[in-house]
Order: sequence, then structure tokens, then C-alpha cells
Amino acid sequence: MENMKKDWELYQSKLGKWQEDYADRLIKEYMKILTGKGTAAERIAALKERVDGDFSGIGLTLVPNEEEMLFDLIDLVREDVIMMDDVGDFSEETLETVKHFI
Repeated sequence: MENMKKDWELYQSKLGKWQEDYADRLIKEYMKILTGKGTAAERIAALKERVDGDFSGIGLTLVPNEEEMLFDLIDLVREDVIMMDDVGDFSEETLETVKHFI
């Protein structure tokens, strides 16, 4: 139980940076779309489709919830918002659970 409390505090402290780093990565990808090939209208349409898809995932929209923390960590890794290395500071129990579902 104590590990889960520490994990929750760690999760809360890391989530904002993870989301900010993910948003920075997305912006770089969006810039490639906007400066890529195709007409302006095609590039805008491609960007809109990409942004809509990104907002359907949890990387940009996740609000921390203690009861959902493990599931959210799993989804963050699955959606490439974070890597397994980012989960390395969590308790062994949490780390093993995430590894099991990835």
C-alpha cells in the first residue's frame, strides 16, 4: 500500500512533463506535415486528421486519477507517450504490472 502511495506521488510529479514532452514531439511532426508535399489544402487536411487522432488518445488529454494510474501508465507506454525507461523509478510491483501488459 505504501508503494502505491509513493507511485501515485511520483506519477503526479511526472505526468505534466511527460505530456509537455509529448506535445513538443507532436509539434515537430505537425511542422513536417505543414512543410511537406502537397497543396496547402491537402497539408491542412492532413494536419487536421493527425491532430484529431492525437486528441483521441490519452497523451494530451489525460487527467490523473489515482484509481486509474496503472492503466494509464500502460496506455501511455502503448501510445508511445512515454517509454518503459520512464517507468523505471516506480515500485517493482508497478513496473512488473506495466511490463506484463505491454
